[in-house]
This record gives sequence, C-alpha cells and structure tokens, in this order.
Amino acid sequence: MAAQNLQTPAGYIPPAKLPAITRAAVASCDAKDGLVDGLISSPEKCNFDPSVLQCDGKETDACLTSPQVDTLKRLYAGARNPRTGEQIYPGWPVGSESSYLGGWAYATKGPEPFRAQFFRDWVFNDAKWDWRSFDWDRDVTTTRERIGPLVDSVDLDLSAFKKRGGKLIVYQGLADPIVSAYDTVNHFAAISRTTGDTQDFARLFLAPGMGHCRGGDGLNALDVITALETWVEHGTAPDRILASAQGPGSTLGGLATAAQVSERTPRTRPLCAYPKQAKYTGKGSIEDAKHFVCVAGD
Repeated sequence: MAAQNLQTPAGYIPPAKLPAITRAAVASCDAKDGLVDGLISSPEKCNFDPSVLQCDGKETDACLTSPQVDTLKRLYAGARNPRTGEQIYPGWPVGSESSYLGGWAYATKGPEPFRAQFFRDWVFNDAKWDWRSFDWDRDVTTTRERIGPLVDSVDLDLSAFKKRGGKLIVYQGLADPIVSAYDTVNHFAAISRTTGDTQDFARLFLAPGMGHCRGGDGLNALDVITALETWVEHGTAPDRILASAQGPGSTLGGLATAAQVSERTPRTRPLCAYPKQAKYTGKGSIEDAKHFVCVAGD
C-alpha cells in the first residue's frame, strides 16, 4: 500500500522530504500528550494536516506538492478495501516518517517495494507479477487463502497460554516505520476481547520516538528481559518499565540491559503498561523518569 502510493510519478515523496514531514508532525502533535518535549506520545490524538506543508511557489525538500500531500494523507489513513471500505491495515502514526532505518524510505525507495518478491513467489507464483497491479479487494482474499494458514499467527485465544502461567510482554515503537503501532495496539485489544482481561498475563508498552524495535530519536532503550524474568520468577507484574534515549543510532532496543538503560543519558522516562500513559507531575526536570507517574489514558 505504501509503495503503491509513493511510487506514482506525481505522488512520490522523495526520502529527502521525510525529515521535514516529521518536523511538521512533531510541531503539530507534540503537545497533545500534555507536555512539549519533542516526542509524540499520543499520535492517535493528533489531527496533523499535511496540507500545511504544501509548497507555496518553488518545490523544495521542505514542502510538498499537491499530489504528495494526497499521498501523505493516504499513508496516514492506511489500506482499505476499495469496494467495502473495510480497514485492511491501519496507517502509520504521525512521527514515523523519518525514524530509524530511513523511515518510510526503507520500504519504498525501490526499485520495487520491500518484500515484493514474497508475493511474487509465494502468493502468485509468477516471475512476471507486477506489484503495482495488487488489488486491495481481490488479492487480499487470494493472499489469505493461499498462504494465510502457513505464515499468519492470527489465533487471538491465548487462554491456554494464560492457564499454564505464561507471561507476555509486547513492546512497540510509536515511530516504527515498518510495523504500524496502531496494528499492534489493535491486535493486543483483540486478544483482550477474545481471551479476557490480559493484565494478569500480558502487558503492552509503547515507546515514543522508537523505530522498528530499536533506534530512533526517542525512548529507544528498555530492559524488557529483566521485567519479564521478574514477572515469571517473582510474580511482580510490570506496571512501568524504565526507558532512556540512547541517541538516534542506538541498536539496544528491548535488548538493553538494566545497566545500559540506567546509564547517564539526556532523558529517562517510564513506559507505562497500556492503556496507561506517563504523565509529568509538574515538578522537576522533564528529562528524569522520577518526575513522571502512570495514569489512565484519556
């Protein structure tokens, strides 16, 4: 979907323009979580209008043409069945455009989109298949029928896992340019509806500014492993996990150790078990996690 939108000649958004989009998105959405800190912690609350970036005169890397504005709106909206209007896959959260791994350009800069060969070989078994021809009504059904049972993990009933004492921690970067954070949230909610209350065996943590599992300009280092061990071995469920900003190029991600997370860094924050969110107490440095509490989301 992203590639089909980005690869049209008029609507294609060059990678050089992605940083400007992210800057505009942050400027528009930063305060929606109640704190101006350069991070988008609540992208779902933001109504960022890409039209503010439309060029007024000569096109530059700091502005978008009208077709590019339309492309951006489509990317935020996500893929829908053109016949029924059903949401097939959610759009990308604002702020993910130019994050870790080159942002959206990682999957779309060509000459063909990321994993096109997967569909060419596995789904259609046709060496001449053209990804531009993918039909978001007919071909979605075809894909599900041909390879869905082989590659999809879609069983939402984790009651057996829960019954035998299993514990699950899911973490997701809100600036992930490959897997939409909205898809992870939706999947977690679906598990809750199917299995029942997940809080006693599964927790979700959303990391503002983190890219695909790691990296990014935000909270990109957290010690998930120790949190899981503590839960399994001592029965203490994690209500919050300490996260830190290790720099844009960090590769620590959820594999960071407790020592690495607690190193002297420009910023530390608690990540709260979803749907709770970190809220600034109003006193002390916003760079220090101890000045934040976990509260119910709005």
